[in-house]
Amino acid sequence: MPNKTQEKKRARESSSTDAEEESKILEKLSNIQLRIENGFTKVENEMAVLKLELKQDILAIKSDLNDLKKSVDGAWKDIESLKKGNESQGASGECADEECKIE
Repeated sequence: MPNKTQEKKRARESSSTDAEEESKILEKLSNIQLRIENGFTKVENEMAVLKLELKQDILAIKSDLNDLKKSVDGAWKDIESLKKGNESQGASGECADEECKIE
């Protein structure tokens, strides 16, 4: 049967072991928290880069669309001009052939 002195000694050893275990657990949790925070920071940075790239791609697409619109508008102006030219030639009798007319 253990005496009171032995019981107190075991209680002290047990509490110091518990404190050491608790300290190790807290240290591990702190390391996990740090890794998670670093991971989120990395993800945020990568998302900022992707957002910037996406904005640049959208601006490039808008520019290409504007260029295409100008090209199409110019082509339609040329077509209208040719139509008017052909109509005026047809009225004057210079181009009576069906191949000259654009409809």
